[in-house]
Amino acid sequence: MRAILEAMTCVGSGLPLRGDVDLRIRTCLLLSLCLSGCAGLSVGLQQDGSYILEQSERSLNCDRLHKTIWGHIEVMKGLPERAKAEMAKTPPTAFLAIGRIFGGPNKGLATMDEYDREAAHVAALDRTMAEKGCVRIDLARELAEPERAMAELRRK
Repeated sequence: MRAILEAMTCVGSGLPLRGDVDLRIRTCLLLSLCLSGCAGLSVGLQQDGSYILEQSERSLNCDRLHKTIWGHIEVMKGLPERAKAEMAKTPPTAFLAIGRIFGGPNKGLATMDEYDREAAHVAALDRTMAEKGCVRIDLARELAEPERAMAELRRK
């Protein structure tokens, strides 16, 4: 470890390592850099469509998880109408207009992106509920109508 820290000294700076204090400071800097950049995992929606919960969400008890997931379900139930309204409006930018014309899974609609993010978040919360042995919500039943409406909008 000391060799790594010595290599971190500025070449030609004339600032050698000076005891335990300097070593602790350099170690803390090295660890903070690694933790911020080496992990590569961030919370929220991932590029593969999965969702990583924040530590505060992972630590919720069953009752709080149940209430949290219901809140997200209610948001999701309102998104198809918002997506319809967004689709009816003229796109504010040329980029979004091209997205609507040439497709893509979300047709250039921010509301569809929000729906996908909420769906991934709900799935992650549901997995956490299962891991903790909580009574789970029947997501297929609760989200059947919003899923149908969003699938219909994606086909347009």
